Amino acid sequence: MLHTNANYGIENNLAQVSALNTVLSANTKITAFLSDNGKDSIRNMSYALSAVTEAKMLLNTTSISGYVPKMLLTSDRNPRYIQIGLFYGQISDRATFEKLCPEELAGPSFSYPITVNPFNPEFYGQYKPEQILPLRFPVSSYKTNQKIGNFYIALDTAILADPLKGLEESFILLGDQLYKIENTHFSPLDFDVKQFDALAPNSHIVSKEYKDLYNGTVFLTKSKSGVVLISPLKALHDDIFVPDFNFIFPAFSLLFLQVFFWYLLLNKLVNKPVKIIYNQVSRMIQADYEVSPAFTGISEFEEISTHINELAGAFQLALNQLKEEETLKRNYKFRLLQNQIHPHFIYNTLNSIRWLGQMNSVLPIVDMTTSLSNMMRAVFKNNSEWFRVEEELDFIKEYIHLQSYRYADMFTPVFDIPDPEVLSASVLRFTLQPLVENALFHGIGPAGRKCALLIGVYREREDLIFVVKDNGVGLAVRSLDEIARETAKTDRLSGIGIQNIHQRIQMEFGDQYGLSIESILGEFTKVTVKMPLIYKKP
Repeated sequence: MLHTNANYGIENNLAQVSALNTVLSANTKITAFLSDNGKDSIRNMSYALSAVTEAKMLLNTTSISGYVPKMLLTSDRNPRYIQIGLFYGQISDRATFEKLCPEELAGPSFSYPITVNPFNPEFYGQYKPEQILPLRFPVSSYKTNQKIGNFYIALDTAILADPLKGLEESFILLGDQLYKIENTHFSPLDFDVKQFDALAPNSHIVSKEYKDLYNGTVFLTKSKSGVVLISPLKALHDDIFVPDFNFIFPAFSLLFLQVFFWYLLLNKLVNKPVKIIYNQVSRMIQADYEVSPAFTGISEFEEISTHINELAGAFQLALNQLKEEETLKRNYKFRLLQNQIHPHFIYNTLNSIRWLGQMNSVLPIVDMTTSLSNMMRAVFKNNSEWFRVEEELDFIKEYIHLQSYRYADMFTPVFDIPDPEVLSASVLRFTLQPLVENALFHGIGPAGRKCALLIGVYREREDLIFVVKDNGVGLAVRSLDEIARETAKTDRLSGIGIQNIHQRIQMEFGDQYGLSIESILGEFTKVTVKMPLIYKKP
């Protein structure tokens, strides 16, 4: 019947509105944009672009996009909003929606009445809906399920009127308000709508009891969402079908036999493989990952069973790997306990060597063991990845002091720190040692003359700059990769150390930071380290 089809059309359109609200609330980019605290402006811009794109895409996937002149997503936690639809947006739209859909009247889906379109028509072009149905839904966080904003939507009343084309006269109940529909115009009626409360959802009845509404027989349908559609029976006269009961009984008997036949067939083709698949999944839930024997039948079920067996095999493999990892973890804990003993043993050994040096008046041994002990203490004192710049320089001074015995008077260390405040900044531990080692081994050592070793710490705006420069033999290579390869030929540790420092800084701070090399063969080598100027507790 025309009336029933119209009811289904309206119900389908409204169901898509509700579904749109559900998928918008479940979209992580949209909810992240609405729930963010608004402090990170760059990330917010990225959230905004992603959220608007997602909202437009979700709206365009529905068949109701042509009925949505305005749609607005607002946040309870920040002043942001997402606005899309067929009309151009205006700053005042949020206030207009909040006036149309006040929170104190929030309740069922149709708490707010159909109203004259309040939005400025000069921006609409050729599309000018006369009336709109405003709706408001809460938006909840997908993480906490707490309300984070509102979803407002202004629906062109054509979304209700278009399915009614062909009905000369009809009425529709939305929430607590009954409307008379004439063409596409909705007029509110003063009518006791409690009379419709007794109607069950998805009911269809013919009645003469609504004489206050229409003096005659009416046909009523009540949808699952509570929308009641009422049409005078005379408007449906040409569309009413009078059944032939002499035909219905044999037709129904034939239909029953067909249904029974298909039941037997499907029971054989579907029930058995479904039962096998159910048993497979049940065993997996009980942590039994034994692969089940393959069965033949409908290809789709056979494929599902095969995939479940593959999944069970993967679970069993993962379980075996987890057991191996637990074994490795226990071994690691044992080795960690051993490593905690090693530093204590090394300290005692160094103290014994220093004591022997003092007893025999071998002062260089006393001096070297003291420096080495200080360096070992810096290495083992904590697990933090950070030093204060002052601590890093103290470590380097001890290292240079040790190397002075090897290189005698071949170099003079120079520390250049124009701004003492940088000494309290934070630096990744042991950043400078491989650079100083490289300068001594590959720059100053082969020079065969006295050289200078400059270690500078500078501030450039919001960046911290370290410079290690020597006027030794210099390098013919330019890139970090080349230096790592060339120095590794003579000293594997320092070459790899330089490359590791560069990668470590970039992993921590990004590609704009790291090491750069400047060198002229026979003149100098200069290594510059750039990282952010930060202050944190090491």
